[in-house]
Order: sequence, then C-alpha cells, then structure tokens
Amino acid sequence: MKKALVLISIASLALLVGCRKEATAANDDASTQDSTFTAESTSEDSSDASTSTDGADDSATQDQGLTKEFVYGEYAKLISSLPREQDEYEWTAFQLIDLDDNGISELILSDAGETNPGLTYYEVVGCNESGIVDNEVLQAGVGSGGGFRGELYYLPGTGKLSLPSLSAYDGCPSDLIYELKDGKLEQAATGYIEIGEGDSQEECEENGTHYWNDEEVTADEYKTKFKEATENTKPEDFENIEFVDKDAILGMLK
Repeated sequence: MKKALVLISIASLALLVGCRKEATAANDDASTQDSTFTAESTSEDSSDASTSTDGADDSATQDQGLTKEFVYGEYAKLISSLPREQDEYEWTAFQLIDLDDNGISELILSDAGETNPGLTYYEVVGCNESGIVDNEVLQAGVGSGGGFRGELYYLPGTGKLSLPSLSAYDGCPSDLIYELKDGKLEQAATGYIEIGEGDSQEECEENGTHYWNDEEVTADEYKTKFKEATENTKPEDFENIEFVDKDAILGMLK
C-alpha cells in the first residue's frame, strides 16, 4: 500500500552538511550526475546562470497585457503594507527575479531564517490583471528536533521551482516541481520512493519502488521524467539569492 509523501523529515547537523555538499557538487557537474534527489544540474549545455535581479528602471515590457510599471507598482504597495495580518511569517528580505524570463520579475519574499532555527521561508509573489497573487509559502533547510530537511531551487527561464527533500519516516528522497502560471505557483509534478518495512535508507534508490505523479515507474523512468519536468535546466539555490531590505527593494521598484 502506498504511503503518503512525507515532507517532514529527520534532521541532524551532520546530515545538513552532507545534503548541502551534495547539492553543491551536483550543480558544479551537471552533465555527469544522474541522481535527481538533490536537484542537481542535468544539462551540460545549460547556461551558467547566476542569481538574476531586475530593477524597475528597465524598459517597459508587456506580458499578457501587463506592464512592468503596473506589476512593480503592485509589488511596492504590498511591501509598503507589511507586516500584514494574514502573514504567518515576518518578511524582512526581498529580491526581484525574472523566473520565467518574460521581462517582468517576480517578487521573492524571505523571513531571512528568523522564524524557526535551521529553516528559511520563502514566498514567490506573482501578479496578474487582478493584482497581487499570494502563493504557497515554501521552506528550505533543516528543522530542529527532527523536522523538515530539504532545499529550494529555481530553474532559470522556465518559471519553475524544484524542492527535493528527505522523508522523516524512512529517509527516502522525494521531488516536488512547481510552475508559475499567470502569477500563480502551482504544483506541476511530484516524485518519491517507497521502501519496504525494515529496509534501510541506503536501499531507497537501489531497491525502493519509484513513483512519479503517483504512478509506479522504474528508476530510469523516474530520472527521465524528472529531467523532462525540470526541462533539463541547471538549478539555482534560493540560499544564494542576494536579498535586500525593505527600503532597498522599494527603491528598485520606483
């Protein structure tokens, strides 16, 4: 019987160091690594994209009728209204990144790791003709006391995010892929591995049962579907984004 995908995971300082080292090594050598469980690069030909930020003084662009002036005006109003009653987290760090490469940046909010030890929370704020779109808050890092363990990446030019994590139940890896559509961040795909009762974490990838969008697949099919879902794009870690404070982001939006 399939168990539900568990995203609340075991954590220890040693595992955190291992997870981050593995993700960093995968990004440096994308073309030779096939594992999909640390959101590594899968394309040798992908551009070596660095964190892309965008100021409001760029030339106006159109995206489905939206202008940069309108979108950035909406972002500025949101930031000026912080903190809002509905926000569970205190957003203190900000940046603009054009996730889908359409000429109009999305607004990234961060709590700068101040809410829970070991974790950082992010929100990708979108915008459409109706105004601001508040999206699901995502987390990255290692929670204290056996909490969540995962990393958050964006895939430059695709409008997609990748969230690999480890299960607290059995230590097996999973992948969540999100896609930005009309300002809304939607879950586009999910993959995970199950192992039998009593099996060890080390047996996950070799002997575990692989699932993609809840359909059983082979290990090779899993890797292929992951590459397709991420468009074979080199990931960029949210941890490496150079965030700025409230005054600085408001200046960028003028």
